[in-house]
Amino acid sequence: MIHSPACEAAKHLWSGKGRFIKNIARVAESIDAGGAGKKKPVPFTFTRVSVILYCLFAHVRNALGIRSCKGFFRVLGSLRVLYGSMSQSNRLLFNFDEHARLMKILSAARKNGGLSHDPYTDHKYLGEYLALFMNTANRRKALLFHYSFFLGKRLNRDFTAKMMNGVIIWKNECRGGGIHICLEQSDRMVMEGELSLVFFHDSTRLYTITFSVCHGNYLGLPHNAVLFIGGVQGQKGRSGEIRRATKLNHEISPVTMLVIAAQAIGAVLRLNAIVGVTSRWQCSSRHHEYVQNRKSNYDNLWAVFGGIPHADKVFVLPIEGKDLPIMGKNRARTRRKRAMKKIIRDNLIRGLEKEIIR
Repeated sequence: MIHSPACEAAKHLWSGKGRFIKNIARVAESIDAGGAGKKKPVPFTFTRVSVILYCLFAHVRNALGIRSCKGFFRVLGSLRVLYGSMSQSNRLLFNFDEHARLMKILSAARKNGGLSHDPYTDHKYLGEYLALFMNTANRRKALLFHYSFFLGKRLNRDFTAKMMNGVIIWKNECRGGGIHICLEQSDRMVMEGELSLVFFHDSTRLYTITFSVCHGNYLGLPHNAVLFIGGVQGQKGRSGEIRRATKLNHEISPVTMLVIAAQAIGAVLRLNAIVGVTSRWQCSSRHHEYVQNRKSNYDNLWAVFGGIPHADKVFVLPIEGKDLPIMGKNRARTRRKRAMKKIIRDNLIRGLEKEIIR
């Protein structure tokens, strides 16, 4: 029996349409056969057309953010939304072979426990995914590369499965409450990366960094595998708790802790660099006012960590971390903080190597 996402979703949508299900099942079987080393091309027949029609239908529904067919037809009157969905569906239609390859990798990731069964993941690259300067082909390749990378690595399968619900990779129990960092599948900033690092104070989220493992070529960089950070977000209305958490953690801020954790993950996975998107090309920047000739929060953040700007699109940060010259009067305090950051980073690397590497 076929258990691919296309078949399961089609059974739900088209219950009773036996012939349609059989057609999709046959193509899904043909696509999955390539995973066993038998490269079987899918002929352009009615069966393939059936799958294409299903994918287009599923994508338009996902793009419009609705769950029922009744709601789907109710909102078709919005020409602007419809035009955008048709444009994205057009890209899917004319690049179906590449999309089928992506679906095969995502299906393998789901079987491995490293990806949820949300069908939106299959089509998210058609929208504003990872960074605005990336074209559709590079976004699709980046999504494919991320899951291929983790499938190809000899990783602990239990740890991969735990990431679905969140796994604590660092914690510090203190008198003012516990603080910890959790690595989980991205569920709140889904267009900015596939995984998230979240800083908690007790059970309260304070900061989130969202990232994917990506090939440098897709970002215009001469690197191989890099950790690409597509989003950084502090919890609104929690500035007081962020200050308290900073004080409890040797004056090291939550966002600094998350960047250190990202560098530790990069070191364990043997990545070439940490890459952060600039504010101008960040996915949500279209929904916020961008002021020209003014340094934004993202740009300042990467500069603080020794990031080097590249083509006004990204900042490249070293995996090892880079200490800037000490400025100001309280040099002894700065040295103590830097020593503590190094201890935290080393502890993270040791802990992750035990947990992640099989």
